[in-house]
Amino acid sequence: QTQLKTVVLCTKKLESNHTGAYLAEIMTNEFNIWDIYPKVIAIVTDGGANIKSAVRLMGIQHMPCIAHKLNLVVQQALYLIDDHKAGDNENYAEKMKNI
Repeated sequence: QTQLKTVVLCTKKLESNHTGAYLAEIMTNEFNIWDIYPKVIAIVTDGGANIKSAVRLMGIQHMPCIAHKLNLVVQQALYLIDDHKAGDNENYAEKMKNI
């Protein structure tokens, strides 16, 4: 039976531009060091074009991080609410920030 696992394999200071090809190379090297490349079935990331490109170049399924997407939606909603004050001078953005 397959068991899903989540781990941090490493943290690295990246010495070059963060292109998809460069990120794919770094991740491929780490996966090979850990001898797990064939076992990786998906990678969860934010929506950055470079990391999505890296995962695609590696031939692994990309899964967008729902927490990151939700955070972006909430930030945008608060920004819009803050820009459009409601009647009676109520500031709904402040109310939402205090929830």
